[in-house]
Amino acid sequence: MSTEQNSSNSNSPLEREIRQLGENIATLLRTMWDCEERKSLERELVSVLENVNRTITQATEQLQARRDRVVNTINEVWRTAHGPQIVREIELGLADTLHKLNEALRARAQNPPAQETSPHPADEPPTKPE
Repeated sequence: MSTEQNSSNSNSPLEREIRQLGENIATLLRTMWDCEERKSLERELVSVLENVNRTITQATEQLQARRDRVVNTINEVWRTAHGPQIVREIELGLADTLHKLNEALRARAQNPPAQETSPHPADEPPTKPE
């Protein structure tokens, strides 16, 4: 038998077996997909994932609510008591420091320090006391 005869013969045993194998695999996969055990596992998995999703959503909402309360509390404390008080104390402290600095500079400008004269001539190094 030549190769041309084999290829022209569409009902060869090899082709029939390959076709049958494909049909059997498809039937097996359909049977496995439709089996009750797989459907039960799918329902259980969906249920677990829905519970996880609900839990994460609730936790996220609780954290967001807590964050919002903390931010509101901080803003309220800043606005009502501590914020303006702290700013006022900083302003007073800064003004007092600048006032003292200005007084010191004014006094220095009015009374410049006397030029110090060295008791030793510039050519002689100072001697150490013994």
